[in-house]
Amino acid sequence: MNITFYSMEKLRRQLEENQEEFIAFCEEESREKPRKLARQLAKHKGQPVVLLCGPSGSGKTTTANRLAEELHALGFPARAISMDHYFLPAINPNVPRDKNGEIDFESPHRLDIPLLSKQMEDIFACRPIYVPYYDFPTQSRKPGFLFQRQPDEFVIFEGIHALNPLVTGAALDFSSRIYISVRTRLRFENGECLHPSHIRLMRRLLRDSRYRGRSFLETMDLLPSVTAGEEDHILPFKRFADYELDSFVPYEGAVYAGLLTETNLPSHRLTGKLRRFLRFLPSLSQESVPGDSLLREFIGGLED
Repeated sequence: MNITFYSMEKLRRQLEENQEEFIAFCEEESREKPRKLARQLAKHKGQPVVLLCGPSGSGKTTTANRLAEELHALGFPARAISMDHYFLPAINPNVPRDKNGEIDFESPHRLDIPLLSKQMEDIFACRPIYVPYYDFPTQSRKPGFLFQRQPDEFVIFEGIHALNPLVTGAALDFSSRIYISVRTRLRFENGECLHPSHIRLMRRLLRDSRYRGRSFLETMDLLPSVTAGEEDHILPFKRFADYELDSFVPYEGAVYAGLLTETNLPSHRLTGKLRRFLRFLPSLSQESVPGDSLLREFIGGLED
């Protein structure tokens, strides 16, 4: 997928001229991507497992659910399953550790690879399985649910290691593979750009504070390990993807401008650049974001 650029000056004009119309346009464009992809997947019924991979903050969960909805609309039952539920319990002696003895959350060995591999083969063969449930607060595995794929049903596995042959190698023979990330760069007329990884960082700052109990500073402190994990365990396997999706939503920066402020962004070499870009945009309230928007994966629901 080619890298694209979006003019900051143009974006500000669009937001100032007609916010509601522009938001509606962006949302429809965002929904059309999985809609179009679902039509492609439906042509390959012999590949009922869909592997959806992308780095942290790429919008995997929302996209997996939208793909399932679009496949349903085309007449194919579909289910999305998060690979996070295949994490090894924290007490398991095989849980990978970093040099400080802490759990290495970026390692593919964080997953119960034998169980995941077997269940993917069972799913392909329409054999019944018990899909596990991972309880994040206790870092333990709990009873999940009984599942048996029906003929013509698609199962979408989403996770950061979904394209890694070490993790899902057996499924490569009967799967379609998707790589999703932010690919668009925001650019000022003077040529200064906000890299897609910075957009994903803003998403993670908000998501982690709302759903994972992390302060902005804690998320920034984790950034080196997250970045290293992407370079070591995600990007090398992007080449296995059959399809790529850009999850960038043009107006999202204006939403973040009201949530990531001068007072709550910690001092960091990256936050100065974020501030410059966010200050340039008019601020949009959370209420302006549709309840089913991909952005809700990061900023939370309307009740927040």
